[in-house]
Amino acid sequence: MLYVICRELARWLLLLGFERRAFYRARFPAGGFVLASNHQSFLDPLLLGTSVARPVSFMARDTLFRNPLFGGLIRRVGAFPVRREGVGKEGMREAKRRLESGAAVLLFVEGTRTRTGEISPIKDGAGLLSRLAGAPVVPAAVEGGFRAWPRSRRLPRPTRLKVAFGAPIPAARFRDDPDGARRQLEQAIRDLHQGLVSPLQGA
Repeated sequence: MLYVICRELARWLLLLGFERRAFYRARFPAGGFVLASNHQSFLDPLLLGTSVARPVSFMARDTLFRNPLFGGLIRRVGAFPVRREGVGKEGMREAKRRLESGAAVLLFVEGTRTRTGEISPIKDGAGLLSRLAGAPVVPAAVEGGFRAWPRSRRLPRPTRLKVAFGAPIPAARFRDDPDGARRQLEQAIRDLHQGLVSPLQGA
């Protein structure tokens, strides 16, 4: 219940303050899946979470849980801690458990927020989770967050936020050809992002 309330509040915040738009290329899988996205700002979890009808579990760096009030809140809406320098065994076990229970788990494939607005080469966290839990990976891309709230700004400014979701990549692809699957995922995210910045979807 708390998750649904917070999601609706976040949805209205984004609609009123930032003009949120979502684009879909395929349906989400019925069971557990990894939601793999680029990362532009602190607004990204809200943008992605409010665009998926089902609850989304967030992999959040452990430093965000140091404040008892904020850490308790994000934990209650599905976030769980991972080490800043990597997911680590505990984070992987928790993500695997949630995926096997049918949850959607959000992972930012670059490992940190962009410093330039461009997408950095992706890490293999999404593929590793897919192989561990036998879960498909849904590529996603966000755009607008870097203009709204880059690292250099203390507070966000209103702008248009957009998110796009692509076709799921089967778990078998990551199991049988890990490197090829990682390249496919990276290209899918880059293609989705390019679609968001193009004139056709920039309207």
